[in-house]
Amino acid sequence: MRAVVFAMVPSTPWTDGAFAVLLAALREGNAAVDVTGVLTRHQDRAVGVVEGDDDDVSDRLAQLQADPRYGAVRVLSSETSRRRVFPEWAAAYQQADPLLHGDEDVAVLLTAPLDADPVLLARRGEALLSWFRAHPRAPLSAQHHTDSTSEPVRVVNVAIEVLHETGIEDCSLELVADVASISLDELVVLFPTRPDLVRAMIERWAGALSGPLLPIAAELGAVAYLRALVRAHAEQPALMRLVASTLSTSTSSTQPGGEYFRAMYSGFKAVIRDALEDDVRAGREPATMDAERGAQQLLALFDGLRVQALLEPGLDMVDAFDRATARTRRGWSEPYEQHDPFRQLTAGVRP
Repeated sequence: MRAVVFAMVPSTPWTDGAFAVLLAALREGNAAVDVTGVLTRHQDRAVGVVEGDDDDVSDRLAQLQADPRYGAVRVLSSETSRRRVFPEWAAAYQQADPLLHGDEDVAVLLTAPLDADPVLLARRGEALLSWFRAHPRAPLSAQHHTDSTSEPVRVVNVAIEVLHETGIEDCSLELVADVASISLDELVVLFPTRPDLVRAMIERWAGALSGPLLPIAAELGAVAYLRALVRAHAEQPALMRLVASTLSTSTSSTQPGGEYFRAMYSGFKAVIRDALEDDVRAGREPATMDAERGAQQLLALFDGLRVQALLEPGLDMVDAFDRATARTRRGWSEPYEQHDPFRQLTAGVRP
């Protein structure tokens, strides 16, 4: 098993859209050859890790270096290891935050020119890998680099860690308070009820996945954006379980926080609907497609596949999404005809 730290510097500055597409492509390519890792970006530099079997890592690095989308790809350090640091993630995304920049070697690696002594660069690359070993769940919780040091955010990050380790049923306020080293009374001041804490967890956890990918909607369209989200969620079954359980209980008008979660879902649907409207204007989707109905169909696929993946471990969510959306998009170009299966079944029956 080998872990390689590398840097990418584009020939022209990345836009947010271009970088989002690059992140999704990196994740796709890594998954195809059983390579895992992480990527972080600081302005016009990205530093990441790829890990896996020696030959797979070597082949993947060669692919990256030959692909002009990734710019100049330079290996900084390489080491053998007994196990992966990121076994669940094809390419997790770690947004730069004070925790990451708190390590001097890591901070310099992200900001200083890459023409330093190779031995010094290797040391800094090793420092980055060590940082991730010490913060294995950081990509799940780091969403905004400006708020990572606040107490509510720290507690939410702890709660995400606890839920990931224990499951939804055992993630109690008492356990979160204990792991966060605060009293239950202090926790309740920050999050009065469990739904309040769950809401903050979903916002932060899902935001860490969706935020970096959102520019894909404007760059390549709604379907491409949702496809990238499917890939990201496929690697986070704990998040899918949390979302599924929350949406289920939110169908009750008496459920605490239910109204908020329904509004959150409506907001997500509006993002997809607006993206589809942009797709029609840009010519990516046909004018015969109604954006509201198109959003309904795409979210039915997105939500349904997440539930199926929980009930059928091993389901290839991305392949299923590709096949379903290919047929759905073809249907958007065809005149709608209402189908009545019961009429066909009774056509030969005489009164």
